[in-house]
Amino acid sequence: MSIEGGSIWAVILLVQLLTAVWVVVRRRSMLPVLLINLLVAVAVLTTVLPYLPDQVAYIRSGATTEFPDYVGVILTVFEGVTLIASAFAFWGFVAGKIVAWLAFGGNFLLSLGAAWFFLTFRLTRLF
Repeated sequence: MSIEGGSIWAVILLVQLLTAVWVVVRRRSMLPVLLINLLVAVAVLTTVLPYLPDQVAYIRSGATTEFPDYVGVILTVFEGVTLIASAFAFWGFVAGKIVAWLAFGGNFLLSLGAAWFFLTFRLTRLF
């Protein structure tokens, strides 16, 4: 990947990390965490949702054998729960705040994994 691509991933991870530190240090509002959850959920869902019907049909056919066959469904469920929990946290529910923080951590790990993949993956040939 190019230097620009690496810089983009570094900025994404740095913004998430600084948001967590900012909210924990200030102890006022978790609105920045909820906004990051919203942005990451929208980004993931806009990427995954167009392929979801085909993936569900493939899973229902019984042809699934490995974990990558389920990734789209797992990401959709995870980000759906993230959006719901963030909405409840915004309205002040304690359980929503707990799940929103866990989802924020999950989104950070997801971003870290995606950065690692895109920075180390080399496409040498198509076939």
